[in-house]
Amino acid sequence: MTLPAEVAVVGRFPPPLDGQTLATARLAELVGTARPVVTVSTSAPEGDRLVSTEARWSWRRAAHYLGTGRRLRRELAAVPEAPVLWASISPHPLGHARDVLTTLPAFGPTRPVVAVVHRAYFDRMFAGITSATARRVVERCAAVVFLTEGLAERAAPYVPAEKRVVIPNTVGADVLCTDAEVEAARAARRGRTGLRLLFLGNLMPEKGYDLALDAAARLARTHDVRLDLVGRWPSADAEAAFAGRLQSLGLEGRVVAHGGVPHAHVKGFVLDADLLLFPSTHPSEALPVAVLEALNAGTPVVGVAHAALPEIVRDGAGTLVPPDADALADAAEALADPGAWAHASRAARARFDAAYSPDAVRQMWLSLLDRVA
Repeated sequence: MTLPAEVAVVGRFPPPLDGQTLATARLAELVGTARPVVTVSTSAPEGDRLVSTEARWSWRRAAHYLGTGRRLRRELAAVPEAPVLWASISPHPLGHARDVLTTLPAFGPTRPVVAVVHRAYFDRMFAGITSATARRVVERCAAVVFLTEGLAERAAPYVPAEKRVVIPNTVGADVLCTDAEVEAARAARRGRTGLRLLFLGNLMPEKGYDLALDAAARLARTHDVRLDLVGRWPSADAEAAFAGRLQSLGLEGRVVAHGGVPHAHVKGFVLDADLLLFPSTHPSEALPVAVLEALNAGTPVVGVAHAALPEIVRDGAGTLVPPDADALADAAEALADPGAWAHASRAARARFDAAYSPDAVRQMWLSLLDRVA
């Protein structure tokens, strides 16, 4: 390969800790195994704190993004030949304005730029007041990377075929499970009674944690159930409301909300769980990292047919149902059967190895860099 000496990764890095920042950090990690990587974070100033939609465009944030353009120019000037992997392109009208006014000009006119689309509604950018500038953004990019085939197909009318590339997310080294660890977890599961469920994601209604809670309540009538909720609360009020609901459902001691945990701890949770419940209907959901982390551990997924889940959870790696607590509970109960669970666990790990392993995803990125450079 004739890769450049350095590669610049520009995007949202942790904090905050969410799917997009984790995916960007992993991208830098993967490419960094083959070439020196320069990272430039565009994360907003609130740090590791969930921000409501209404607060996302404050004057403080606007000033931050205006300053980001100057900082990008300064830091990229040190690597003038480096192609940019731009992992924070936004389809939101205000985010798009930021990109056009501050980010793209900082890249200069000739540097190769690869945009990475993390949002499910990217195609909306080509309608309405942003349609003309959206097309100019695509013209400036050497390639546009989509996380799934479905997202790439939706953008086909606006992004030429030679620029459309599909490269999925993967999991970080801190969560990647070895074959031996997966086998040990399977042995531990076979040797215990009860059903251990996991919800992994920020604890907001769009992510469906309340459906997971209701499904656990129904299963608890006939099964020894434990549900671990791992993710941050959007507010103290939301956490307090959850505590009240937990009491009303009679699930104290069966449901544990761990809040935000160091990301390396996620590995223990996905290895310990029998099933991941992922009933997210979040409008920006694309390729959920949490689902890949579960498959990597051989943990089957019970989710809803939303976003990329029909592309990910297939070949027996889990079950997809409507966004309904009873449907979630029925699917979880069916997969709790030892024979069905063993088959689904093997299928989950095989699905991860075939399509989402770090080695496979790294090779895709290096091949693309070789092409655009």
